[in-house]
Amino acid sequence: MSTHTESAVFHPQVAHMNLPGIRRVTFEQPLRWLRDGAKDFARAWPLSLFYGAVFALLGYGLVHAAEDRPHLAMALVSGFLFIAPALAIVFYCLSHRLEHHHKLPNCSFPCWRGAPIPPPWGCSP
Repeated sequence: MSTHTESAVFHPQVAHMNLPGIRRVTFEQPLRWLRDGAKDFARAWPLSLFYGAVFALLGYGLVHAAEDRPHLAMALVSGFLFIAPALAIVFYCLSHRLEHHHKLPNCSFPCWRGAPIPPPWGCSP
């Protein structure tokens, strides 16, 4: 089920390939996205705060561990560039589950669901 209600404005065709359409973004749409994100946060605030705290503490721990090692600064910056999308995926997963009226996971790590080795603390979808 697609959440896009408007049709694409421009369909580029390059080398006989049909590429995805390009849509126009109005000024109000980012404000609507922020409002929807705030609603999702209000509905799933315990999981959102948990994930935010975990990633913030991991970042603080890494920076604190490398405090007297300035040569690790670039490694930390690149590490944060890889970690940020992982955090975004978690929030996208929560928003998707809320949008489609699915039950939120009972465990702290929904990515464990369907894993070949279950987590030691138990997880029910």
